[in-house]
Amino acid sequence: MRNSTINLTSNNAWLYLESIKPSTFLNEENDLLDHVKINGSTFNIQTDRVAIYGSGSVIIPNGKQQNKTH
Repeated sequence: MRNSTINLTSNNAWLYLESIKPSTFLNEENDLLDHVKINGSTFNIQTDRVAIYGSGSVIIPNGKQQNKTH
C-alpha cells in the first residue's frame, strides 16, 4: 500500500485484507494503520473494529458502537 491511502467514508464500507491477521494490522511497527482512514481520521481502536475474516481480516468503521437506550 505504498504511496496510497484508503478512506472508508461509510459505516457500510468494509475493507477486507487477505492474508493479513488483525494482530498484524494493529501492530504499530508496520505502517498499515497509517494507510487506512475512517472518514479522514486514523483507525480508532475505541470505535472502529478489526476482526478475523477468512484467512485475513476485515476493517469495520464504527464497528464497536454500542446501542444507547434512553
